[in-house]
Amino acid sequence: MYERVWSGEVEGCEVSLGFNEEDGLFSYTAKRDGMVLRDRHCADPVDAGLMDGPGVKWDGKTPLVPSAPEIKFEGRFSPFHTLEEIVSGTWLSPADWPVYRKAMTVDELAGRMTRIARSYAGDRAPDEAYMNFGLIDCSKRLNAIFEGPDNWPNLAFESLFTATGYKEFAFGKSFAYSDPYLLADSHGMPRQVVDQIRMAAANRGQEPLPYRDAVVSLCRQSRLENGGNADSFTVLPFVSVGEFVDEIRRSDRIHVDLYADFNGDKVPMTHLGKTAITLNDMDAEKIRLSMDRAREKHGYYWSRRGNATSSKLDFSSRTFELTELVAAIKSCADWSLFFNQRIEYPSLGYDLDANGSSNRVLLACGMSEWHSDDAQEWIAVSRSKSDRLYHIERIDAWDSYEGPEFEVTESYATKTYPRDLIDQIAADHNEFRETDGVPPFINARYAAQLEHLRDVYPLKQKAPEITPGTAALKDGLAKLEKKAETNMTPGHNTRPGYFTY
Repeated sequence: MYERVWSGEVEGCEVSLGFNEEDGLFSYTAKRDGMVLRDRHCADPVDAGLMDGPGVKWDGKTPLVPSAPEIKFEGRFSPFHTLEEIVSGTWLSPADWPVYRKAMTVDELAGRMTRIARSYAGDRAPDEAYMNFGLIDCSKRLNAIFEGPDNWPNLAFESLFTATGYKEFAFGKSFAYSDPYLLADSHGMPRQVVDQIRMAAANRGQEPLPYRDAVVSLCRQSRLENGGNADSFTVLPFVSVGEFVDEIRRSDRIHVDLYADFNGDKVPMTHLGKTAITLNDMDAEKIRLSMDRAREKHGYYWSRRGNATSSKLDFSSRTFELTELVAAIKSCADWSLFFNQRIEYPSLGYDLDANGSSNRVLLACGMSEWHSDDAQEWIAVSRSKSDRLYHIERIDAWDSYEGPEFEVTESYATKTYPRDLIDQIAADHNEFRETDGVPPFINARYAAQLEHLRDVYPLKQKAPEITPGTAALKDGLAKLEKKAETNMTPGHNTRPGYFTY
């Protein structure tokens, strides 16, 4: 069931945004005069082009949801300021996302990549450097979901290298050639490409047409067969990865399948035939160096045919557009696919929902100190179902040969909701996300009603047969508070505002 996150009037339309915790998707609905103009589900409304944000390009259809700083979320989402905070407060890690959300995220990768590139480029057209920002961001997200490129679905991998515009900058334009006004000097093009265009336009038994006549003929034929306004095309070379790796290791000469990519709407590409071309010496050497670097670091992403596969990401039998393949090899070599965004909170075993089996519900968790790459200090706030107390714990966490380990070094229980502490953890969200890549967790299920959790679930412990009197209760609480004070030890390198009561 979708819960309303925000609703309002935008440009004469009733626009609403909802969130479904079961499948992890957002819903966008736009109505005018009671008629539904658009109803769509997505993993991220900004990446899907349904909500205004950095780098978003409006499609000219229904109005966008205003950007997060311009609106106030409703209901239980009111404490949050961005959609990312809602998502990160619902699951501890992207690895825990529902299957539907993971699949939709993969579908939206290309849109996210180009959006991020546009946000960095500003008024300029995004080039390879700007697209690489998007590539790194998307690889972080995929690695957080699938725990490394070895586990990426093929669709995710391919989406990053077929995003609009990236292939134009990944490799020289020697073979990606467009001539809309027939003004090109065919002598400046690779001879094999020109010959293949001429032969593709000639009828059986006829002599190959001159280059200009061949382009006109192919465009006319495309318009007749497919409609549209095809008046030019780009020549794109596709290669079999296995053949390419074998050939580029031996020489600069490779075999490619040439396709004409027409500019008409929804006009399919036309196969122009297969030919052999010789790469520029400098381009070929760069490709070989990138392949060597990728093999040294990972050993298996671009292996020769016949070699034993040691990775789920073996594309030796696949076909790529040449510039996309080169971009993929280069990205493997320069580590662009391996930026990590693993979010690992101390595994306390607490549930995120009051209906879980654990006696504790985790309300908030944030890092209070970053000691080193493999040692951190955390603060966790939980609510006990049995004693109905808020428990605050300081935790030392570190990585060992056996895996992540942690130790609770201080613990304190209180009847009073620790608002200041949770507010401090929430305030550090942006700071930690930018510096350490581990944003604090604020439970989205109860963020708007943390002080009323006693109404969310019943008291689970059995009621004693004899109810203690007031004096006994006071004595018990005094012992509990005294014991908590005894257990507390002075914190080391404590962040201002943390663990002060």
